[in-house]
Amino acid sequence: MKAIKLFENVEILKLKNLTKTTLENMNIKAVCDNTNSKNLKNSAFVCIGGENFNSHSQIEELYLLGVKLFVCEEEVETNLPCVIVKNTRSALGFICGNFYSNPISKMKLICVVGTNGKSSTTYFIKQILENLNVKVGLIGTSGVYINKKRLPETLTTPDPVLLNFLFYKMFKAGCEVVVMEVSAHAIKLNKVDNLKADVLIFTNFSQDHLDFFKTMQNYKQTKFSFFNKNNARMAIINIDDQAGRELYFKIKNNLKCLTFGLKNSSDIKCKYALKLDRTELNIEYLSHKINTNFYVPCKFNVYNLLASIMACAELNFNLAKILESIKNLTAVKGRFNVFNISDKTIIVDYAHTPESLRCVLNSVKSLTNKPIFTVFGCPGNRDELKRKIMGKIASRLSNFVIITTDNPKFENPLRICNEILYGTKNNAIIIENRKDAIKYAIKNSPKNSVVLICGKGEENFQDINGIKQKYSDIVLVKSILKQSFNKLHKKHKK
Repeated sequence: MKAIKLFENVEILKLKNLTKTTLENMNIKAVCDNTNSKNLKNSAFVCIGGENFNSHSQIEELYLLGVKLFVCEEEVETNLPCVIVKNTRSALGFICGNFYSNPISKMKLICVVGTNGKSSTTYFIKQILENLNVKVGLIGTSGVYINKKRLPETLTTPDPVLLNFLFYKMFKAGCEVVVMEVSAHAIKLNKVDNLKADVLIFTNFSQDHLDFFKTMQNYKQTKFSFFNKNNARMAIINIDDQAGRELYFKIKNNLKCLTFGLKNSSDIKCKYALKLDRTELNIEYLSHKINTNFYVPCKFNVYNLLASIMACAELNFNLAKILESIKNLTAVKGRFNVFNISDKTIIVDYAHTPESLRCVLNSVKSLTNKPIFTVFGCPGNRDELKRKIMGKIASRLSNFVIITTDNPKFENPLRICNEILYGTKNNAIIIENRKDAIKYAIKNSPKNSVVLICGKGEENFQDINGIKQKYSDIVLVKSILKQSFNKLHKKHKK
């Protein structure tokens, strides 16, 4: 590609050691922002200034590795060709989009913003559209899907180089719609400045990531900042959520907004009855009504479902068929997955914030009167303030709590556990090893009880001292189930 084409919709402040004619004739074969990239030769390298590393300082070395053009936001003393822009983080998304001829502009885009519920909402949308024979791409915490094919997990919102490459692959695979989670980190770091969603969903807001955002206000305003005419054509907002209401009244005069909810008046109406194995729904939207069963437990999933229905309908897909597909939807792996072992129920869930832990515990209590044994931990090197809060929530809503590790990273795991314990009553213990903690809970919980395992969902690793060790709550639970079945089978044989 000719270098000049990379800078469509990018404001160039200055050309250094090159002219516009040079840009028009220069061929670029890749766009990079990582000094370890394998595609440096004949590339345009976008220099990013981070907290711990600033690639502006590596220009001379990168040139020797084959970089042809540098995009900078700082005046660097060099004789090498540089394009100076105001913000390289923001420019990177536009440059990467231009490099792939902006494939996302040729597909419909649904973006989901919120502290909790993003993965389930995107997954429900994907399933609904696939039931309508629509080809869909999905990007989020649970992985990347291109139609039916699943790629390995990435960041919740991948960096612009990978993100725009995924858009390109999805377009080439015939995807008509892309649905993706948009994290607050991605918004704050300008990774999604070049995106304009056809539908932008706000699920909810609660405490998380204060290690990065420092205050709840900063965290909230970052999420809110994506809801503008440059990044969205319309918004669908949870009107039952306090921050959702604030957002709605803030933007409704400047951006088309629809609302969903179960308590407050909203654009979609829904009555529900929660059961352990399903939720009975009566939904009314536009001119359509339906009574149906939704086989994904919990009230919070009803919220995710309503947002999903409205998003698909807003893209002008057949509403009757959308509503009809509800009974066929399944949960995301690791989101309130239920297993039964003899006389106990085991639930594995991704809940990892104070609000999501409160929601899942309240959901279990609303579905059953059985005693609840909760196993959970908190990650290391992030948001220390939530540890005591989550300990208090778990202790108050559970009969017994086993505190354990959850990606301690470079922190002392026992220190993290003790900070959680500080928020509990006298109904909690620490078992540092996660496998041992789960085995203890299943073995020592009384008959007819629920063992709730929170924090990791379908994650398949434990991050300890920067090393991702293979581990899965789901695999462990299935192994325990198998052992229990084999013992029971041998007993009956005798």
